Amino acid sequence: MKKIIGLIDYSYGNTQSICNALNSLKIDFTLCSSAKELDLCSHIILPGVGSFTATMESLDQLGFLPSLNYNVLNKKKFFLGICVGFQVIFSEGREFGVSKGLGWVKGNCRKISKINDKNLILPHNGWNEIQNYDNSKLFYKTKKNDSNFYFNHSYIVTGVKKEENIICCHTEYGEKFVSAIQYENIFGVQFHPEKSQENGLNFLKNFSKLK
Repeated sequence: MKKIIGLIDYSYGNTQSICNALNSLKIDFTLCSSAKELDLCSHIILPGVGSFTATMESLDQLGFLPSLNYNVLNKKKFFLGICVGFQVIFSEGREFGVSKGLGWVKGNCRKISKINDKNLILPHNGWNEIQNYDNSKLFYKTKKNDSNFYFNHSYIVTGVKKEENIICCHTEYGEKFVSAIQYENIFGVQFHPEKSQENGLNFLKNFSKLK
């Protein structure tokens, strides 16, 4: 199969920024507005802006869920979830009640709760540092003295088992949270690589090179 990235185009994705980033890198991609288009792709990106519940409802209504499960779990295509697209990889979200996620990795999504510093407000919006990222090749060329990425979120993923070596890195904002994971062919990041300048472009380039 020819290497091509499928960018899922649905109501709650920040697709244009990712399109701009991939275009700047001269990476082949296609916007997938229907589930069958994912069958033609070697890599899949699920962006996310908005709520966990709305994202899952939109993916369900547009018929993406069976195709995502087939292509990612059965065909083992490389998958990258960004922000809310990362959060829905897990078992459930606790935003506006409890909602089921894709359930590919055990864990849940809850609101950041340990904000004791008056200078810290929600959402967590802006640049922040990732820590302990050396075990993932997606962070190749990330500068040791500048490991900052751009975040915009109020919810975090918890309950991921450390002993399974799924967690790639952490970030701190009021409390320590998981900012990236890798599980077999499944990758997810809480930050926005498409808005993270050189570090983010390197990250997307590294994802596109997976084979």
